[in-house]
Amino acid sequence: METHERISKDEPKDTLRTLAEKLGGALGANLMVAGTVWRYEERIGGAMGAFSPASVAFVVYPIDVPSGKMLWRAKFDETQRSLFENVLDSWAFLKKGAKWLSADELARYGVREVFKKSHL
Repeated sequence: METHERISKDEPKDTLRTLAEKLGGALGANLMVAGTVWRYEERIGGAMGAFSPASVAFVVYPIDVPSGKMLWRAKFDETQRSLFENVLDSWAFLKKGAKWLSADELARYGVREVFKKSHL
């Protein structure tokens, strides 16, 4: 937090990407990962039965700090569905443990999936 407070900021012009570049430079990092969470809705109910499922959407993008280039961009946007809502996609429900996930669990699953498909 101290380093973030020490970097120069131009609030009207700075974007998340430029702030990540500045912070990465101040920390001596080669790579920074930036992102935005669009939706984070907790499930209503328990792991064995939910009235409303968890729903999470975010984007992440690694930035090469020395060049300022965005290396890639990946999006995760999912609302968990029951096994019976989409039988053709039953492997996805089973892959997540065959239970209703919390928003935290769904977000962790999404982060793993995004980085599994990445080039890092």
